Amino acid sequence: MGWSERFWVNAIGFQAVWWGSILLGDTAAFAVLALLALHFACHSQPMVEARVVIASGVVGFSVDSFLTIAGVFTFPSLLLSLPPIWLLFLWFAFSATLRNSLSVLRKYRVLASVLGAVAGASTYIAAAKLGAVELSFGYLATFLLLLPVWAVLFPCLLILTEKLEESYVSHHH
Repeated sequence: MGWSERFWVNAIGFQAVWWGSILLGDTAAFAVLALLALHFACHSQPMVEARVVIASGVVGFSVDSFLTIAGVFTFPSLLLSLPPIWLLFLWFAFSATLRNSLSVLRKYRVLASVLGAVAGASTYIAAAKLGAVELSFGYLATFLLLLPVWAVLFPCLLILTEKLEESYVSHHH
């Protein structure tokens, strides 16, 4: 097991990336990329991890892009009605937790759905209170809208992670 796979390193690393991204925006992007590169370099299965991080990150960013285009989110640095680059990198960093600090939730899909709903929706409220995003429908309505989104999205990301792992193993053994 590489050191970036250890529960506390992975969990605390993601929290540092979240706070840096929310508070510094695009300014944090290069630091996040450097941490992701370090994560891959120190991972025992960097190719599988990269597949999961890229695929899950793109899925998550696509969901946020849809919500932004739909008018749920407005970002201060909005360009072409898409979320800022720091959010894409934040999604990559979050995806680096799916096989590591959040992997225990794979066995508990209902719990993953409930925790994903509450924690996922809450992060947008926190980000809005810190000025990283504006919620067009206010805190409560956005929270209620994001609950079912994250109740479905988080378990789907865990399933995607499993499928990508299985696919990689079956093609490389």
